Amino acid sequence: MAMRGKRINQLELEETIIDNADDPPFHSRPKSRVTIPTLKPEFFDSPFFRRFHVQRPILDPIEFRSRYVAWLQHHLSPESNAGLSSATAPLSVEGQLIGKILVVWAAAYGVDESGIEQPENSNLDVQKRRTRIKGMIEEVMRLIDNLSLLRRPSWDGVRCLLLTLPLTEDVLSNPMNRLAMYECAIQQVYTLCQHDGVLAGVTSENRVANALVRARIFWYAHVHEGLTTGLRGGRLLM
Repeated sequence: MAMRGKRINQLELEETIIDNADDPPFHSRPKSRVTIPTLKPEFFDSPFFRRFHVQRPILDPIEFRSRYVAWLQHHLSPESNAGLSSATAPLSVEGQLIGKILVVWAAAYGVDESGIEQPENSNLDVQKRRTRIKGMIEEVMRLIDNLSLLRRPSWDGVRCLLLTLPLTEDVLSNPMNRLAMYECAIQQVYTLCQHDGVLAGVTSENRVANALVRARIFWYAHVHEGLTTGLRGGRLLM
């Protein structure tokens, strides 16, 4: 019964990441309101994503795009009649959350989920966008907590944490909370690199987290730590 309950909770969490508008017909029961739209495949061809990747190269654009598009095609397929799980989906539930986080980053710069810039003609438009983005970030933080990303190291999970941290200044007002989240993310990178394939919950990620992807995540975290912590005389974890 305990394992069955755990499985039901996992499926419910996966469903919260999927946007209501794109749900296939078999989802008939009501779900909580989702404020973050689903990332569109054309987003990866947009000028915004190219600039974003240069500034924050934690994602391999080819590797992540192929996994995300494969998952999206499976999800939108009429033959699909069951929720995806981390074990069978081409994209883990943490990877699906990365797609949501990319939408939040784009919205912060006035870009929609397709990578198209949205014009803002007044201060009221700007204020509405800021309010909407704050709600999106709060939703991401709830999903991070529900998925236990701070307690379950995974390659996609740690990318979620590192991509979310810069967005949390207006949401996590207590600097100690941001510091705890940051140190947890850095420690997870170190642990995954040192003990890949040993920890529970990591083995299933090995199919997609190849050596190049692992190196990309490590160096992103290493450089980020050196610039944000080391230059200020803070404690280095890596």
